[in-house]
Amino acid sequence: MQVLGERINELCNSHFTSLPPKGKPSPSQWTVLSAVVMEMKEELTVVTMATGTKCVGEKDKGMFVVGDSHAEVLSLRLFRLFLVKEMSRLTEGSKGGGCLTRNEQGCFSVKPGVLFHFYSSCVMCGDATIRVSNKNSFPITEHDHRKCESNLKRPPSPPSTPSKLLKSTSPSPPSNTSSPFPGITRSGGKCLLSDDLTSDSLKTRSWSETSVLRTKPGRGPLSLSLSCSDKLMKRQVLGLQGGMLSSLIPQPIRFQSVVIGGEFSEESVERALFTRLPDHYRFPAEIIQVEDIFPHSLPNTSARNSNVSLQNTSLTNTCLTNSDIVSLQNTTSTNNVSPASTSLLWCRDAGQWVAVKGRQQGATKTSAEEKVMLPVCRANMMKLVGDLIQSGSEFEEFKSGNGKVSRSNYEELRQIASAYRKKKDQFCAHFTGWKKKWEESGKIA
Repeated sequence: MQVLGERINELCNSHFTSLPPKGKPSPSQWTVLSAVVMEMKEELTVVTMATGTKCVGEKDKGMFVVGDSHAEVLSLRLFRLFLVKEMSRLTEGSKGGGCLTRNEQGCFSVKPGVLFHFYSSCVMCGDATIRVSNKNSFPITEHDHRKCESNLKRPPSPPSTPSKLLKSTSPSPPSNTSSPFPGITRSGGKCLLSDDLTSDSLKTRSWSETSVLRTKPGRGPLSLSLSCSDKLMKRQVLGLQGGMLSSLIPQPIRFQSVVIGGEFSEESVERALFTRLPDHYRFPAEIIQVEDIFPHSLPNTSARNSNVSLQNTSLTNTCLTNSDIVSLQNTTSTNNVSPASTSLLWCRDAGQWVAVKGRQQGATKTSAEEKVMLPVCRANMMKLVGDLIQSGSEFEEFKSGNGKVSRSNYEELRQIASAYRKKKDQFCAHFTGWKKKWEESGKIA
């Protein structure tokens, strides 16, 4: 499998290089690259690709806006667009060459022997970034959490000069005050610890806790978008095709392997994606570590995930956010880089787009929503799936009582897939806060 991982790594980076320059980061910017690769008859093909590290706040979300623009999530959204294009092609009578086949009832399935692989230039944000190197630090008690909270509230002493900052982030003898959780790396994402969806419930009360849901890292506007670890875990269980397509593609599509560039803990990734789930929800994929050869990765780090140990530094009593660590790295790096504000989206047989704040680049406040929406936003996907279902008599069982699919209600298309909804509700019930989150925000986000 390692050879396969290296092939995927080289293919994805080569494909990114071959794309037009529009939307790519400048030399002074960093970002994350993610892709979905199809394997058919031992031939590898990139079918979707995206870059990005941003997400918008809850107030800016909507049917025409993509709330989560992390590269991993965008590549998964693009994969659903790819599936819609494949189904449309078959419905129009095209034969051969695609990855799907269709039965007499009009349902689609992946052809035998076709596999899909996930690629990311760095480890995904969330639970996958939390690595415990000192197992003696567990179990974490309530007293430990209170101690950590006390430390989180204590403001760090700002360094007087850049040289002092550089010294503080270099290896040094342990200070007199030890870290509350020695040997633990952390994620900037906040724990989703309760069904109370207020900002107070999203505070990082236990930043070292593993196997819990987390929001995105960073200090921007409040967002309920869950981490890439959580979303990838859910997709591996329920299927990459998502809710709207699950009636047309009933059999869940899952990744055969997950290829990740750079340094990370394989145990942490396996926990985040598979082993934190009950046995009947575990559909493991091969985790393959490869060299990070993406030219726009953040230097000397696993990109935006804050995989930095707090042990053996003079900052052990502070809780560094993702932005803090990026700032530290930018200050101490000879190449002063900043995160790219744009995202690049590419889908096979569909096109290439550039996104800013969840919309196509160039959008203004007065622009018509339909003209600036990205192809993977909910409004456009609803239209595409509605058109697909409406296009032929073989989809009669998926239409509503009047024989048509309403495009004004996103939930109507999702409710058609009753089996998927039931399975999703059962899955989300295993995690505190997830079911309530989707009930609250599912119709608008």
